[in-house]
Amino acid sequence: RMALSKIQAESMNLADTFAFTGTVSGAGGGKLLQVVMGHSDEKFATGNTSFTISSTSTKLKVDITPSATTSKILILIQGTIQTVQYTREGMMDIAKTVGGTTSYLVSGNTTDYDAAYGGLLRYYMGGTTIGVIQANISYLDSPSTTSQITYEPALKYGGGNSPNVEFGENGWLQTIIAMEIGA
Repeated sequence: RMALSKIQAESMNLADTFAFTGTVSGAGGGKLLQVVMGHSDEKFATGNTSFTISSTSTKLKVDITPSATTSKILILIQGTIQTVQYTREGMMDIAKTVGGTTSYLVSGNTTDYDAAYGGLLRYYMGGTTIGVIQANISYLDSPSTTSQITYEPALKYGGGNSPNVEFGENGWLQTIIAMEIGA
């Protein structure tokens, strides 16, 4: 029998080509498999007290089809949120639609967020000024599917005067990015 020798290099030239056989362990997961982005410069407004998604054809959304059921999807949404006529509260969540069924990532998963708030971003406006704030939200989803998924912002009016909450401003760019991360 020959003794097994283990050679350890002090350094490796990563520009070289390496061919591995068998199983490579320790490389870990977390590989970025795909990135898709959507954008809109249209305002989305609602006075509904339940989460609502925009019905316009120019709405902010992104479609992604995971390559494996073990993949995770990181969703990033950027825009502005404001209330109109001194509305006291507006809430924002991320809507997820698969096969015609829509769910809400945060308010539908009370282990990740206080159910009393019902949304990932809670905007409270007090006093007599109408304010606009930057709305940047993110969520790591574990969809367990290889079907196409649509992600988009969802809004609801939470209380106060003149019920209306708005995401985005006409002419201002809002973006949504979905990244598939391999297990």
